[in-house]
Amino acid sequence: MTQKKIIAVLDTNILVSGILSPHGVPGHILQKFRMHAFDFASSPEQFLEIQKVLQRPSVIRCLPKGISLDASNFVNIFKKNEVTTQRRR
Repeated sequence: MTQKKIIAVLDTNILVSGILSPHGVPGHILQKFRMHAFDFASSPEQFLEIQKVLQRPSVIRCLPKGISLDASNFVNIFKKNEVTTQRRR
């Protein structure tokens, strides 16, 4: 019997917190995503929100030492591995 892959919806705060605190719970969630343990469901609106938040000076100042962040690259990684949802009208 094949096991279905989990599709997770992650709040923008979890994604950003995972970058800022890679050893915390949000960081472990991002690690699992990078290991393809689950798929990520999102929307174009959330990708825009993530990109805006990652460009805030307050977020950039909090990045762990040795980590530089290109917000568009980060968003592109998620776009390649996600299931985009469409808002129902």
